[in-house]
Amino acid sequence: MERNSSPKSLEDAANELLVPAVSLQRWCVLLEWNGYAVAKRADGARQFAPQDLTVIKELKQRLMQGHMLVPAIKELAEKYTNGGSTTPSVSAAPPSPTVAREEIIDIVNQQIETQMHQYMKKTDNQLYQLQTLTNHLDVEFTVLKVKHNKMMEKLRAQEEKVDDAFASIDEYIRTRDEEVTVLIREMLETKRMVAAAKEKKWWKMIWKLIPPLT
Repeated sequence: MERNSSPKSLEDAANELLVPAVSLQRWCVLLEWNGYAVAKRADGARQFAPQDLTVIKELKQRLMQGHMLVPAIKELAEKYTNGGSTTPSVSAAPPSPTVAREEIIDIVNQQIETQMHQYMKKTDNQLYQLQTLTNHLDVEFTVLKVKHNKMMEKLRAQEEKVDDAFASIDEYIRTRDEEVTVLIREMLETKRMVAAAKEKKWWKMIWKLIPPLT
């Protein structure tokens, strides 16, 4: 299979193949280490020819079928370079350690950035859920506070009624005690007056029985 004159950039190839750009870049590095290289421009950006897209599609299919990444990379690199396939091959020397190291570092940094972005997005989502829950709890707390205040008002009203009832009872007892005291005093005064009247009448009877002196 020959490459045509309209290669695709990494981003375009990733969009066409429905593969994350960072994964596509990592697969290219592994393919290059196993002898298959995707052509690059002068600035180092990869240009994906139709055969390159075919290789990536087949790799993606194998991964979806459960194949391990490294063995699948080796098999495809061998198939499309020097391995006994009838398909015309594309061969390349392994990249220099310096270039590979820099590219791997770039891939790792991109993966870290992607993971950080995903983590921040997840954290933002959790914070939003927490804020929503907090707002819901605030509403419930406000409702409970209103109910509590109403209950306390009812309790205070009942306490006032009880206090009024006790005050009425105290007033009744005080009034009754005063009335009983007055009644006892009247009874004692009456007894005293009756006793005095009887004593006076007794002396009068004695004087009547004594004969007058002549």
